Amino acid sequence: MSLPIKPIQNFKGHTSLPHALASQESPPRLFSASWDGTIKEWDITPGSQLQSPIGQNTKINKDFLSLAILPGTTTRLFSGDTGFFVKEWNVSAKNFIVTQNFTGHTKNVNVVFVTSNTTQPRLFSGSDDSIIIEWDLHTGLSIKSIDNTSPVNCITILDGISPRLFAGGQDGLVRVWDISGSEISTPIQMFNHGTPIYSIVSFISKQGNPRLFSAG
Repeated sequence: MSLPIKPIQNFKGHTSLPHALASQESPPRLFSASWDGTIKEWDITPGSQLQSPIGQNTKINKDFLSLAILPGTTTRLFSGDTGFFVKEWNVSAKNFIVTQNFTGHTKNVNVVFVTSNTTQPRLFSGSDDSIIIEWDLHTGLSIKSIDNTSPVNCITILDGISPRLFAGGQDGLVRVWDISGSEISTPIQMFNHGTPIYSIVSFISKQGNPRLFSAG
């Protein structure tokens, strides 16, 4: 018989629904983004009793929908919002500062995703406009766009020699895209989940097999 899972700690500070989370290992930090227009930073060091945020942005008049942090850094955080922007934040100080705006989407940015490759990280975003965009992390310009046909709710990537991007759509389909080249026209594979997909995750098992899970 399994025991019920109980929360270890509650973090209180948002005045509206938290909609996205991102975390880093060193130092242990959790970032939360909310429909109240704020991103907050929390200390999640084991044994820490801090239950109030240790950093946040100046409130904006848009709702945050997604978050991602650049691997191997403690300062670069990316967000997607209802203002159709992807924003980069410097979170090294208590008051977060926008360092870059990525413009190109025409509807809500539901997901931002940074690959786990620390030497050559790649930033992608997906939107209600059905477009997936890869961004240049230095210039903020679009590198490539993918027409997903359906609004994009979530993204995951299997990195490697032939990197694959999996996009969960509002139409209930997972589309698989080969993102190794500069031109992308059609998905190389599709899976029918049956209902709108709101979360998706992938990894390589110990046996070397790719695994994909979707929820909706």
